[in-house]
Amino acid sequence: MTLQRNLSNFMNAVRSSKKQSITEFAEEVGVSRSEMQQILKGTCNLRIDTVKYIADNLDVDPEAMLFPSYTESQQEFALLLLRTLDAFSRLPKEKQKDASFLFHDLILMMEENE
Repeated sequence: MTLQRNLSNFMNAVRSSKKQSITEFAEEVGVSRSEMQQILKGTCNLRIDTVKYIADNLDVDPEAMLFPSYTESQQEFALLLLRTLDAFSRLPKEKQKDASFLFHDLILMMEENE
């Protein structure tokens, strides 16, 4: 997979998870709509400083944008999981404990249905 395809998969997953239009996402990232379209198609050859600029605006490591070995759907799932873990970590300790018990119960219920 090329760097452009990796970047495209990453950016498509992020945009999809945010449920943003191309224009909204381009504005958030700080690039033009036409440049964002090229990025999302995997046809854009960005300069290193532009990749860093986009990564800074998305608050991610530039390497994560260029070197993932995930498909777009896997990337979406990974982002969802990371956001969930982040939200969990911000809960008060008692709520974390409650959520852990609920998660455990959910796993047991799913196991019963197999």
